[in-house]
Amino acid sequence: MALRISSLTFAHPHTSAGDRARLALADNALAAAYRRVDEVGIDAFVLSTCLRVEIVSVGCEAALDRVTEILYPDGTLPASGVRRNDQDVLLHLYRVAAGLDSPVVGEPEVLAQFRHAIDTARTAGVIGGSL
Repeated sequence: MALRISSLTFAHPHTSAGDRARLALADNALAAAYRRVDEVGIDAFVLSTCLRVEIVSVGCEAALDRVTEILYPDGTLPASGVRRNDQDVLLHLYRVAAGLDSPVVGEPEVLAQFRHAIDTARTAGVIGGSL
C-alpha cells in the first residue's frame, strides 16, 4: 500500500469567516479528535488560524476522508475546500509556513502557529515517522 500525503484547505478568501470559525476546533475538541485519529492509526495534524483551517494526513487513499469524518462527524463541510495530494501538499505547506500564502506576505505569526499545530499533534501521538 502506497502512502500519500493529502490535505484539505479552507482559507480566506474562498471560505467565509463564519465557515472558518465553525471549522476551528477548541483545544479540548481537537485533543478528543486526535485520540480517535490515533486509534485508527493515521498520521495527521490540523492547522487552524484566523484565515485558514488546514487538515493534513498521511496514509492510504482514504486517510484524509477518515480524518475529516472524525474531526467533523456531522459531515457538513463548506464546498470551498481545496484538496491537494502528494507534492502539491508539500509545496502548499511550505508556502503557508513561510507566510507566502498570507495577505501580508512573509507574516511570521503563521510559522509559530504552524509549529504549534505540529507540536500539538506530536504530543497527541498522531504524528509519526511518516509526517
